[in-house]
Amino acid sequence: MRGALHPSRAQRQRPRRSRQAQRGVALIVAILLVALGTIIAATVAYENAMAARRGTGTFAFEAESGVYNELQVGSYVFMDTEYARIGNKDGGLYTAFEHSLFVLTTVISVPADDRAIVDAGLKSYSGEKGPPWVHGREDVEVTNISDEHGKLKIGPKAKRLRLGEKVWLIPGHCDPTVNLHDWYVGVRRGRVETLWPITARGAST
Repeated sequence: MRGALHPSRAQRQRPRRSRQAQRGVALIVAILLVALGTIIAATVAYENAMAARRGTGTFAFEAESGVYNELQVGSYVFMDTEYARIGNKDGGLYTAFEHSLFVLTTVISVPADDRAIVDAGLKSYSGEKGPPWVHGREDVEVTNISDEHGKLKIGPKAKRLRLGEKVWLIPGHCDPTVNLHDWYVGVRRGRVETLWPITARGAST
């Protein structure tokens, strides 16, 4: 037809190829967006994830590492002689936390000035970490323990013990010691303030 332009075959195929290219680009963009979303989601999940660590004796190192966002330490609440013995950075006993778990005993025998017997032994506190420490009395130590008694050595600097006196002992290992009792007796300034039941006492499952 006069005056009309007839496109060549290549010209007729060009729009089709252009549409295919656009679809290809759109597919690539979609894939990249999905990948980007996955990366963002993974980053958010990582930032919000719990990276936890536990350890009363190592909590300071774990906090300084910057790796963990939660510390699940437990024994610091009570402390015991095992943790106290790990020591501070500058030497001496570990003093980041104070002792708050004690076994209250009574002096039932004073056979000599340098010895005394209290009414608490392995049935009252754990002994696998060594004998308990005597709290608040200078130069008095537990030197031997049996099932129901503890033997105290009274040094020359110590105040002599009398029958019926109370002696507070710091257990060597808080966890198995707690498991031997039915109640926490909360004491503040020498007065009983509260009683808390130990609901998991003796539980094995």
